[in-house]
Amino acid sequence: MVGCETEAKDIVQDAQARVHAVMQRQEVAHPHALLYTTARHLAIDELKHRARSPFRDEPAAEESAPCGLPSVEDTVMAREEWTLLQQAIAGLTQECRDVLLLRTVEGLSHEEISRRLSVPRKTVEKRLYRAVRLLHAARQAHDGNGHSLVPMPSHRCTAVN
Repeated sequence: MVGCETEAKDIVQDAQARVHAVMQRQEVAHPHALLYTTARHLAIDELKHRARSPFRDEPAAEESAPCGLPSVEDTVMAREEWTLLQQAIAGLTQECRDVLLLRTVEGLSHEEISRRLSVPRKTVEKRLYRAVRLLHAARQAHDGNGHSLVPMPSHRCTAVN
């Protein structure tokens, strides 16, 4: 369902741990059904997370590296892209950077971010929208003409209340 054996194994292990915790607290009439449902929901959550993440991993071209490892060219390009992404994120204001990282790295919902940062949900949505828009624009600028990935200061994400 998730398209990756390693992620599927992680989901199964997580589901087993969650079901075990539930079974420690209460009696479960159909543990296999609970396990299946839990794993299914975790897989769906993973797919949703991938869909909303602006930094989706591209599937590895396994035929280009017979041993399953990325080629030297892929490794160099990935390191360059990672450095440029770090620069672009550093170019955001702290408020936008916090929201972006809470959403993409920690996987928190808008409501959870709102509570954690003590700001309205709309503020979270606006900051995230601006951060992602600026990162996409910065990547297009870099890909299009080889210039820096860092956004111009006049277009930086600013605090929204």
